[in-house]
Amino acid sequence: MKKLMMLLLSLTMAFSTAAIITACGEEEPTDTPCTKHVDEDEDSVCDNCGETLAPVIKEVTVAFSVKDIVDDIMLPNVTVMFFVEDEETLTAVSGEDGTFSYTLEVGTYIVMYDYDVDALGGYFQSVTTEITVDETTSAIELQLQNTTPNGTESRPYPIDVGENEVVIPANTAYYYVVYRAVNLYAQIDGAAASVTYNGNAYTPDADGITSIRLQGTNTNSAEVLCIENTADSEQTFSVDIVSAPGSQENPYNLTLGEEITTRELAARESVYYSFTADSAGTLTITVTSSGSYVSMTNLSNSANANTNEVEDGVITLSVAAGQIIRIECSLTGNNAGSVVFTAAFNA
Repeated sequence: MKKLMMLLLSLTMAFSTAAIITACGEEEPTDTPCTKHVDEDEDSVCDNCGETLAPVIKEVTVAFSVKDIVDDIMLPNVTVMFFVEDEETLTAVSGEDGTFSYTLEVGTYIVMYDYDVDALGGYFQSVTTEITVDETTSAIELQLQNTTPNGTESRPYPIDVGENEVVIPANTAYYYVVYRAVNLYAQIDGAAASVTYNGNAYTPDADGITSIRLQGTNTNSAEVLCIENTADSEQTFSVDIVSAPGSQENPYNLTLGEEITTRELAARESVYYSFTADSAGTLTITVTSSGSYVSMTNLSNSANANTNEVEDGVITLSVAAGQIIRIECSLTGNNAGSVVFTAAFNA
């Protein structure tokens, strides 16, 4: 009886030990298949059996509308391209009412547009360039902005360097923009033209000319003029955009035999003159102002003479008939002021 009790006690302790091991995580293997995969942490691994799961691709059908936010109108026949990294480009076209439906996978897309400028009636800047589609997305407005010039302040007509003609209806004002407006003047020919620039009003002189120096500081400058036709009938005005007098593109004509004093120059600012020889000879320039630099260049052969090469301020350059000499005047160091010189030509 005693031996039987000891045997039962040993079996009970062994069973208890096995239960403790199982409770500590050493589960016994089972061949029973997982009847329903669960992936609550969305790591593409079943939480029940550990099997790797194929990712679930979620798709959403979205109602799109293509709209010009300037004139508040729908835009038909616009090709819309959806780009996603490392995947094929998806393309759709807006209908006559400017809308279309498209099924997309949940995610973020870069959006680009293509259209017929003539059919759509202008140029449009993309406003909506990226969209995000999630499971709750049902509609998205794709926005573009009409940038076609129409003479308004926000969409001025461009005018080029050189001669331009503008036609303005009676008692109407149009806006015009000049790009890369550095060292440029605007000259408007027309007695009925009233011009506003940078908040200042300009009226024609006795010859009917309005001349305005544009205040652009570099080649990225864009200067806007408002030209008003004050007449009771349509007018055509000549608008010339010319380089500033004394600039490299529009130099002053050199006067011989007289003392020349340049306008007030800032440090590192230059003013230019030009001389065309009627016959072969020698052009001589004598600089009388201190702290001045003058350079002469023969544009036909690039021959040059400048005051850095002499001590007395006198420079000479040979020229053949018909050749053009460009003269550049500036100040040395950080000085500001005028350059004073005389020019003489010996045939």
